[in-house]
Amino acid sequence: MATEIFKKLTPGELKNIQGIIISGYGHLPNAEYQFLSLGDGMLAKNWLAAILPKITTSQRPESENGKKKKPGCALNIAFTYAGIQKFGTILQSGFSQEFTEGITEPHRTRRLGDDGGSAPEFWDIKENGIDVLLMIQAPNPAERDDFSKSIKDDYARFGITMAATAFGNQPENKKEHFGFTDSISQPFIENSPATPKGTQSCVRAGEFILGYHNEYGLLPATPTINGADDKNNYLPPLSTDTRLRDFGCNGSYFVFRKLYQDVAGFNHYLDTHTKSAEHKAVVAAKFVGRWPSGTPLVVSPGGDIAETYDKNNFFFMNNDAKGLSCPIASHIRRSNPRDSLAGGPEQSIKTANRHRLLRRGIQYGPQFASGNTDDGQDRGILFFCVNADIKRQFEFVQQTWINNPKFGDMYNDRDPITGNNFDPKSDNDGKEYNMTIPGCPREKFTDIPRFVTVKGGGYFFLPSIPALKYLAG
Repeated sequence: MATEIFKKLTPGELKNIQGIIISGYGHLPNAEYQFLSLGDGMLAKNWLAAILPKITTSQRPESENGKKKKPGCALNIAFTYAGIQKFGTILQSGFSQEFTEGITEPHRTRRLGDDGGSAPEFWDIKENGIDVLLMIQAPNPAERDDFSKSIKDDYARFGITMAATAFGNQPENKKEHFGFTDSISQPFIENSPATPKGTQSCVRAGEFILGYHNEYGLLPATPTINGADDKNNYLPPLSTDTRLRDFGCNGSYFVFRKLYQDVAGFNHYLDTHTKSAEHKAVVAAKFVGRWPSGTPLVVSPGGDIAETYDKNNFFFMNNDAKGLSCPIASHIRRSNPRDSLAGGPEQSIKTANRHRLLRRGIQYGPQFASGNTDDGQDRGILFFCVNADIKRQFEFVQQTWINNPKFGDMYNDRDPITGNNFDPKSDNDGKEYNMTIPGCPREKFTDIPRFVTVKGGGYFFLPSIPALKYLAG
């Protein structure tokens, strides 16, 4: 199939795509996430119709100076499979198996490494009993709370109950609780309004949005309905069968994970396994693959450079094939191997681009003061990611790259930051994993504990604006 006939994202479609798919809302650092349970189906339809005008799309109007105007606040909505069923939608062909089964399906929890203290039975938030995820993002807490109140005031009238709430905040320095700048390496959606910087990956829209060709040159599987059921003609016809309507077009799957960060445990491990403060800083950077400012080790192996012009402008194989600067087992090398997979750099980039995630996470909880004594506070990252194929993208990265002890020809190493490492609550508590740092001499850190614990999760679907109109009836 020639590239010219691939279906690509066009500016005219932005009005149909929810804003959070295209934008991370960096100018809106305060967020509230409401996990809702719907009641009566007709009341749910009426409620959705009432809030539909408030949903933020990806289309940006131009301001007086000719620049695109950013939203003052943002509202986006996603549904669990149970939530979509509440609207009485009759699908001719359905959603993905991962979405319909849910993130807490037993075989899936084993593949994701959600065992021990990370098992769903210990979660604060899980998709069971949740129908809707409502996301509010604002420039400050006051505006967030005002916006939230204007929406919550109608819940009783429409039979909606709040199953859980989570609040997030992105600090000005953009550093997560372990002290490292976050959200640097994001893929660029081909033909989206964003401008790629340096060597930032340009990935076909179909990797993140249904209805467009992906990196395989294929259209992602999409949920459909019978054309006769779309009485208002909200939905586009399916390209391969015009008798059906494409419910999934311009929508995407949305993964949620509440990830607790054991900062005291991280500090304690490094304090007891390193020789000095300088050695501790180097080892921490080796675990992550970046210095605290976000400067990658392959760019500056000798020390941090806070003013690096483009912290995403690097590859591994041109000057660090053996991981002497950035260890092969480090977090950033596992979560996005770039050009370092088998088959050579060019093939590796193609392979890596078929497993990318568009992250939309934010921090939660107070900043940790210092030291290695737990203060008892709940803190971490509310991880969200956009992907068109949960199995091939999110689940693959989690199972095959993050938790695989033999990744990159390693023998017994998992991701030292987010991997499913030693957990005393796990049935497999006798199994301990390492972190190998190549060099002369080589350093091997054993008995890596689990620094990040899963405390919530769910699989959601972000419908397009026309699909929301269809659900609202």
